[in-house]
Amino acid sequence: MNTQSLLWLVALVTMLGPFSIDTYLPAFPDIESVLNVDREAISHTLGLYLLAFGFGALLWGPLSDRWGRRPIILLGLSIYIMASLLAAKAQDIHLLWGARWFQGLGASACFVAARAMVRDVLPPEQAHRLMARVMLLFASAPAIAPIIGGWLDTWWGWRSVFFFLALYGTFVWVLQLFTSETLTPERRHDAPWRKVFFSYGQALRVGAFLQYVLLAALSFEGLFLFIAGAPNLLSDQLHLTPTEYIWQFGPTVLGLMAGAQLSSYLAGHLTRSSTVGIGLILMTISVLLGGFLYQLSGLTLWVIVTPLIIYAAGLAVMMPAVSILVLDSLPHQRGLASSLQSFVQMSGNAMVASLLVPMLHGHSLSSYLMWQGLFAVTAFLLWWHSHHQSY
Repeated sequence: MNTQSLLWLVALVTMLGPFSIDTYLPAFPDIESVLNVDREAISHTLGLYLLAFGFGALLWGPLSDRWGRRPIILLGLSIYIMASLLAAKAQDIHLLWGARWFQGLGASACFVAARAMVRDVLPPEQAHRLMARVMLLFASAPAIAPIIGGWLDTWWGWRSVFFFLALYGTFVWVLQLFTSETLTPERRHDAPWRKVFFSYGQALRVGAFLQYVLLAALSFEGLFLFIAGAPNLLSDQLHLTPTEYIWQFGPTVLGLMAGAQLSSYLAGHLTRSSTVGIGLILMTISVLLGGFLYQLSGLTLWVIVTPLIIYAAGLAVMMPAVSILVLDSLPHQRGLASSLQSFVQMSGNAMVASLLVPMLHGHSLSSYLMWQGLFAVTAFLLWWHSHHQSY
């Protein structure tokens, strides 16, 4: 498989995640009305998706090391498509919860296997550059998804959002049929499950691996807090319509794209650890700027969006580099490494969506900024410790 084909395949597969999360956010009020439930119940549909994604990653990573990446992606997409159709037909919140769980399970297979494919075929520096280019394409999804979701919800109701997700999953499944396997038979691991779970425990005792995984998860949660909290901030407090979500997500994506371009450039000029540090510094600055603007002007759309652009840019600078550092911390078990990273990140996101965002419902922007700052500063301290350990 050539680099360009790998780039598009990995980008399209990993875009399942933001499409599954962001497309239906503008439809929250409509789902609440049709299913006669409150915001907390709808928030659980997001938390369950993320929790299934995280736990599924623990399963799919070792299976992709055993069977190869391609069959795992095809199986995951099949589960995802069926779950999306089930969600579209759900008549009560419990069926929607179940459908979202299986959506997360299927999407996690695709994400874990696709990320491992990059290091199957490329050396570290080229892998970093390709991951940065994937981030550039991946960044378009959070901007496109709410627009599509808002239009679909306005024209045909919230169920059409899940029919769209099933259609997207089918498109990627067909593309995957024409791709080749990247993990050769001699590099596969056919370990018993008891040994696999023992390996998880061993991996978590590798200090560098654990620090990189935690700082990546905490960094992303700082942005995800504003993604999952968009219905609270945009619909409930600023009274934006579903089609107006673009005014938060669009500029944020520009930040992601700019950061991905910078990360690609830095791949040939700085160490990966230094690149991570630059991204974390930008993220910390953005939180301080957000607090200053909020004290100056109160809650307005530009006060939310301006710091988010900088935070997203910092996140996009550091994520390709930290993803390679995570994979290379366990060079002979990259599927397992990718699984654990996904598990930690998505479990954290699930707690943000199911616990933190409902807790912050009705709170001011300062509460969101306080938690975002806590995530960013903790990630920075983890990087500082790991960076100085390496010297």
